[in-house]
Amino acid sequence: MQIGVSQVFKPAYALALGAFASLASGSAALAQSAGCADIDGFSSSLVAIRVDNILSSLAFSAGDTLTISGTSATHTGSGSDGWYVSDPLSGIAGAFGSAPLSSIFTATGVAFSETFVVPVGGMLSFGLSETGPNFTDLADVTITCLAGSGGSDLIILSGFAQQQSITTSLGRNYRNRFALAGGAPLAGNGLFTSTKGGNEEVSAWVSTTGRAFWDGYEGGSLDLSFGVDRFVSANTLVGVMVGLNQLSVSDASGAETDATAAMIGLYAAHDTTDGILTDGNIALARTSYDASGSSFDTTRVMVGLGVSAVIEKSTGILQPRARITGAWEDFPGGVTGVVAGNTRQIIASVGARYDWAAPLAGTALKPFISLDLEYASLQDTSGVQDDILAPRFGLGVNGTVGTGTLSASIDIGQTAANVYDAGIDISYEFTF
Repeated sequence: MQIGVSQVFKPAYALALGAFASLASGSAALAQSAGCADIDGFSSSLVAIRVDNILSSLAFSAGDTLTISGTSATHTGSGSDGWYVSDPLSGIAGAFGSAPLSSIFTATGVAFSETFVVPVGGMLSFGLSETGPNFTDLADVTITCLAGSGGSDLIILSGFAQQQSITTSLGRNYRNRFALAGGAPLAGNGLFTSTKGGNEEVSAWVSTTGRAFWDGYEGGSLDLSFGVDRFVSANTLVGVMVGLNQLSVSDASGAETDATAAMIGLYAAHDTTDGILTDGNIALARTSYDASGSSFDTTRVMVGLGVSAVIEKSTGILQPRARITGAWEDFPGGVTGVVAGNTRQIIASVGARYDWAAPLAGTALKPFISLDLEYASLQDTSGVQDDILAPRFGLGVNGTVGTGTLSASIDIGQTAANVYDAGIDISYEFTF
C-alpha cells in the first residue's frame, strides 16, 4: 500500500494578476468582474483623449469583451493619428502614454465600432490612450462589456492539475511495482503483494499531490487518488483508480473561483525483459465549477501513454522517458458570455530522471533529478489555440526509512501562456 502526503508550493513572489471571470450557473449570466460591471452601458457625447483617459479604475478579468462605438473620431496636433485601449493603472508605459493593449485605431470622420478582449492576466483599469502627440476626440461614445469566458482557462488549469496528479501517482506506483529507478530494493514483483489467495498479486495505493499556480493566475490545487491493481502475467499489471481534484484560483479583483473534479479510470503497464516499460491510462471526470454561490458541471476525458527505459551506470540509474497526455472537456451552453464547445489540452514530453546510487551522507535517502521538455497544445471553447514549449525541472530524494520507502520531490514548469506551476510531493510506501 502507498500512502502519500503533500502540500501546495506557493512562491513568495506570486503575482495576483488573475484571469478568471466569476462563473455563474448554466441558466444565468456569467458574473461580471467589477470593472466590466462598472463600464458596461457607458455613454458620453464626447470622450477626450489627452495622452491617457481612465474610464474605469476597477479590475477586469481575462476574456471580458468590450465594444467601443461612436459616430466619429477627430485628431488635432502633430504626429500620427490614432488611439488604442490601455491599462494606465498597471504602470506599464508605452512610447507616449500607457502601453497599448489593442491595435491602433486610425479611422477618422466616420462611425466606428471596435471590439477588445481583455488578455490573460486581466487588467487593473480600462483606459483609452492617444498615439501622440495629438489630441483625439471620440464623439457619441457607447461602451458595452460582456463577462469573459474565463472558464476555458480555468478548465485548462483544472485539467492540467488532475492529469499531472495521475501521471505522478502512477509513475511512483510503477517504479516500485517493477522495481525500477528509485524503487524499493525487492525481489521480483513482491512490492505491495497481498497473500490473501495463493499467488494473487494485488496492490492498493493512496496518493495526495499539491500544485500551485502563479504569475498569470494565483491559486492552487490538491488531489487525492486511490488505486488497486494486480499482475495478470509476470510482467503486466492492470488497475482501476478513482480520484478527486480541488482547484481554487483568484482573479485580479480578488474574486475566487473553485473547481471540483471527481475521476474514475483504468490503467495498465508492461515491463519487457530488456527493461522497457510501457504504460497507459484513461479516465473520466465530472467537474463542478463554483463562484458566488452558483455552479455548472462539465465532463472531462483524460488519456495518457508513456514509455521509459532503465540504463544502469556505475554511479546510478538513468531512466529516459517520453509521454503524451490529452484532456478534452465539454463546456455547456446556456451561460451568457461563454462559448459552448470543447476544450483540448495535449502535452507531449521527453526527458530523463537520474537516481544516484550513493545516499546522502548520514541517511539512506538517494537523491534524484529530472528534466523534461514539454510541448503543450491548448485550445479553448472558441477555437483559440495556444502552443507552449517549456522545460520542467524536478529533484528529490528516495530511500528506505524504517520499514518502508520515503520519497519527496518538487517540480517546476509552465502550464499555459504566462502561467507557471510548482508542486511538492511527499510519500511513504510500505509493504504488508
